[in-house]
Amino acid sequence: MDEQNINSEPQENKDTEIQNREVQSEESTEESLPVDEESFSVGDGIVGVFTSPKETFFSLSKMPKKTYWVIPLLIVIVVGLLSNFLRMNDNELTSKMQTMSAKKIQEQMADKVKKGEITQEQANQQMEQALKFSDPKNAFFKIISYVSIIFRVILFSFLLTSLFAFIILKILQGEFNYTNILNVIAFALLIAAAADIVNAVLSILMGDFKSISLGLLFKPEAIGDKLYNFLNTIDVFTIWYTAVLSIGLAAISKLKTLPIFVIMLVIFIGLTAFFTFAF
Repeated sequence: MDEQNINSEPQENKDTEIQNREVQSEESTEESLPVDEESFSVGDGIVGVFTSPKETFFSLSKMPKKTYWVIPLLIVIVVGLLSNFLRMNDNELTSKMQTMSAKKIQEQMADKVKKGEITQEQANQQMEQALKFSDPKNAFFKIISYVSIIFRVILFSFLLTSLFAFIILKILQGEFNYTNILNVIAFALLIAAAADIVNAVLSILMGDFKSISLGLLFKPEAIGDKLYNFLNTIDVFTIWYTAVLSIGLAAISKLKTLPIFVIMLVIFIGLTAFFTFAF
């Protein structure tokens, strides 16, 4: 009996050693396999950013360095132009826009007259000229409005956001490449584009510039125009967009989502407050 045990032990050790070699061989083979670039596509990103952002951006982070941002960014621009077209072709909204613009111009001219910078006659002339160009039915005004949307999306929503994201990920010591930052932002902006369409339709239905935000609970007359505009900007889609953007940036940099989300939200709210109350 003892002799059988002695003979079986070397055999068992040999079998275990063979199994370990096979496991190591399989792991080595898996690591050496190239990443299948076809496992992620622009279409996957466009759908996944709405349905499963975490899995989508995790797949993106595993891909070789590649530009995916062009098509989603073009979609965002086209949707922005379409939303503007809907607003500009609604008589109630354009009338509201003209009234708001005229009120602002009158306040500016009155302030200049009060400070002695210009006479009342000069103020009237300048106001007449300004009102002419700020008329939503004016061709020049329409061209400027469409051009400004393209400018805003590319310069502010895309490039400026990528700069903030780059700085944040650097400070948090993430591992990333800049191309993937652009990819994540472009896909996340599709949520902002969806918000633009929804808010345009909501505004047309309500006859005023509205969004799904705290602004729905107040009137400008009750809280003031600036605070109303600020509350109108911080909407449900803004929180959603910021959350998805943070998930994407965390996935491509191997960082936690929460710190990125908090920082990005503070930056967005801070910039919104600055441009709303300072001008």
